Amino acid sequence: MADPAGGQAAEAIQIGKLFGGISRANSEWESELRWLTKAVRGATRGLDVGVRIGIQMQVAGPLLVPDFDGVRWGRYSSRDRTLVVQVALAETPPANVRLNLLALVSDGIDEASRWAASRNREIDFAPLKRAIDRIAPQAAVDS
Repeated sequence: MADPAGGQAAEAIQIGKLFGGISRANSEWESELRWLTKAVRGATRGLDVGVRIGIQMQVAGPLLVPDFDGVRWGRYSSRDRTLVVQVALAETPPANVRLNLLALVSDGIDEASRWAASRNREIDFAPLKRAIDRIAPQAAVDS
């Protein structure tokens, strides 16, 4: 998918992060989300399914806690062809954090698929799911 501004190809999945304040409990998320961003970028490079998914990881903190649980779609920008999917994360990371993050990205892709179906858009998200599944073996070793 070409960048709407005419630059290089846009990423099929972009990982964003929003912290509700920094605490000792949520400090591990920073490095794990950095790992996730690199892993997802590498695994999905060159893939184009017709829509970009922006997965926004919302980490609970002392100032703000997400007002939802799990995964939900947020908004769609037709100009950028980007669907924002929001993921609520607890303040303290779970065991096997990398595998959990990959599962949440996969859930985010499923949520994007539900969004597309609700809008009668035929989008095949299977290439993205397969790309994320290929990351899991390394995440299991690194967790």
